[in-house]
Parts: sequence; structure tokens; C-alpha cells
Amino acid sequence: MDITPSTMRGLYTAISTAFNAQLGSTTTHYQTVA
Repeated sequence: MDITPSTMRGLYTAISTAFNAQLGSTTTHYQTVA
């Protein structure tokens, strides 16, 4: 698999989504402020 900017963006999005899901409502207010 070639590593392209779009690939990195996709991986970052997937990791961020999983990370946020793990944290759950703990960081909801932080995300709202940000």
C-alpha cells in the first residue's frame, strides 16, 4: 500500500475516531469548546 497524504489523513481520522470513542463522554465538553 502506498503511503499518500490521503492515506495518512484516513489513518489519522480512524485513529482519532477510535480514540474519542474510547474516551467517551469524558472529553465531550473539551471537544465542544475546541
